[in-house]
Formats: sequence, C-alpha cells, structure tokens
Amino acid sequence: MSTLGPFYPYPFQIENGSDFTQSLVVELIFSTANAQRMRVANSEEELLAADFQPYVTTQTHELAAGADGERTVFVQFQNEEADLISDTITLDSTPPQVIEDQELVINGGAITTESRDVTLEFGVLSTSETAAIEFVVVNDTPDIGNQVFYNVPENLTIQHRLSQGDGIKRVYIQYRDKAGNMTPFFFSEIGLNTVTLIPPTFTGLPVATDRHLLTIQGTSTPFAQIQLNIA
Repeated sequence: MSTLGPFYPYPFQIENGSDFTQSLVVELIFSTANAQRMRVANSEEELLAADFQPYVTTQTHELAAGADGERTVFVQFQNEEADLISDTITLDSTPPQVIEDQELVINGGAITTESRDVTLEFGVLSTSETAAIEFVVVNDTPDIGNQVFYNVPENLTIQHRLSQGDGIKRVYIQYRDKAGNMTPFFFSEIGLNTVTLIPPTFTGLPVATDRHLLTIQGTSTPFAQIQLNIA
C-alpha cells in the first residue's frame, strides 16, 4: 500500500496496487499535479543521489534483486512539497513447495476403498514464506475448468467424493500461491469397489506337478486379494 503523500489518494502505485509480483520488472503508475520532473529508486539513499527525470504517468522499473520478499520503491516529485513517498509490493517467484511422492495421498495410501467418500492429505506447506497456498482438486482428468481454488487447511486434509462407478479412481491436485505461481498437476489413485467382495474360486488346481511354472485360473470380484502359500 502507498505511503500517502501530498496528492492523496494515490500519488503512485506499483503494479496498480497489487500485493504480489512474480517478476522483478514492474510497472509504476504516477498520478500527481504540478510536477514537471521526478526521480525513482529502490532506497532513500539511491533516490537522493539520483537525477530528476521528466515526469511521466507510467514507467517500467526493476525492483531490488534478491530472494523473495517485500520490495519498496521510493519516488520524489519536483514540486513545492517535494516529499519522498513510497509503495511496497511482495516479490514471490517460487511455486509452492511439495513433498516428493506425497503430493497427494488418498485414505492414508490405501489401495482400495468401499466408499466414494475419502480423505485427501496434502503434501504441501499450508503457507509459503510470502503467501497462503491454495489448491484445486478434480476427479479423473487434469482439467480445472471453472473449478475454484481454496486455501489449504492447516491440518492439510479434506474430505472428497470420488466419481461414480467402481474401478481405479484417479484424483488430481494443483497448488498455487497468491502471487499466481502454480505447480504442475499431481495425482493419486485408489480402487473403488462398492460391492461385497467374494473370495476367489479356483478351478483345475493340480494335486501334484513337476513343473516350476503353474497357471492358476479362477473368478472373483474386482480388487479381491489372494495369498498363495507354496511349500
């Protein structure tokens, strides 16, 4: 927000008053009266050492280099008041940081579920060094369309409903921060089976064999698990 000078309300703004920028190069907008000349710098010391230039209503400006964080730009108009005024903006050029292989976990990593209602766990920091993190979740395809981004909750979990129909279900997630930095899509899978599991039934099992490779045939409902003990 601008420090108010003699030409209230906005003698100048960075990026039209935005809170964040992803780039060091920004646009400055000036709106004052009775000023023919002005000077701009990234610190008061630089400003006082700079030469006055012709007054303009807009100009591009490069913020101070360095890590993400708050940046301040100082301006002085050559008029009767000649006050120093400033505006600040936060540089955020880093996408949200995620935990590798844990970007999204369904039901604690379970292989199957009998319910469409599952728990999603987020492998991302709920806030970055500069801004809150948001997320969007979609079923089946990585297409957010008109989906709304929500703030990542502090406990990093939400309840989610899978799409209809038994089978392998894929859930996609994308994270972004308030500056607009976005991660790629990540996904996790789980098998949905809403019918009662029937134990496998095998046919034609040999009583004895001299072969090292056995072919076992049988029937079962999807996702039924079996264990074979061969002695």
